[in-house]
Amino acid sequence: MKIRIGVVLSLMVVCLAFSSLMFAADDAYLYIVHGLPGRDVSASLDPALPVDILLNNDLCIERGTTFGLVVGPLALPSGQYNLKMGPANPFVPCSESPIVDTDVSLKAGQDVTAIAALDEKGQPTVLNFVNDLASVAEGQARVTLTNAGDAPVLQVTLQVVNSKQKYTYNVNPGKAVDATLPANEYTIEVAAKDSLLIPPQPILLTSVSATLVYAVGRADNGSLALVTKTIRGVL
Repeated sequence: MKIRIGVVLSLMVVCLAFSSLMFAADDAYLYIVHGLPGRDVSASLDPALPVDILLNNDLCIERGTTFGLVVGPLALPSGQYNLKMGPANPFVPCSESPIVDTDVSLKAGQDVTAIAALDEKGQPTVLNFVNDLASVAEGQARVTLTNAGDAPVLQVTLQVVNSKQKYTYNVNPGKAVDATLPANEYTIEVAAKDSLLIPPQPILLTSVSATLVYAVGRADNGSLALVTKTIRGVL
């Protein structure tokens, strides 16, 4: 009897695991980046601009998220989702008029980032990018550089720490550039038209990973900043 019970339980575990894998295969994964400095929206707002995030006018998925934070990944069935971000209300979350209101389309198996940012006219918007999570070889790292700010073409330079080896990429407004580099410790800096906008800061590119780097804010008032998210084990 004990043997039969053990066999049945083992089969149940296998079936549940298989069902979970099937469900995951049908999911999409969504990251949400808060890339709106408060002073770029209104002079009267907190620079950190805490916001609540509402999904499909029903689910308040985040409360009080501040500028520079990344939410997710959220595992969601494929489909179209309405996304609203409004000023945080600690008493009635997700009740304020939205700063951004958009729809995000997710396909099964996709990994998508929705960035609340500024468009080229300095107005709040949401930019959607499909992340490249194809396999990364051992000893290598993928980095995705995204110009999601009110900024011209950006020159992004990564330099190996304790080395003169540099890699420089031009990233157009509203666009992203993917690169595969040796896993290592780097510094990253951002310039435009020969003017340094973001001074060198450390960034670690680990083996078999994908690091998402978003330039957000405005280039002409000093609010431009980098937001990063590293996804490890990209096999």
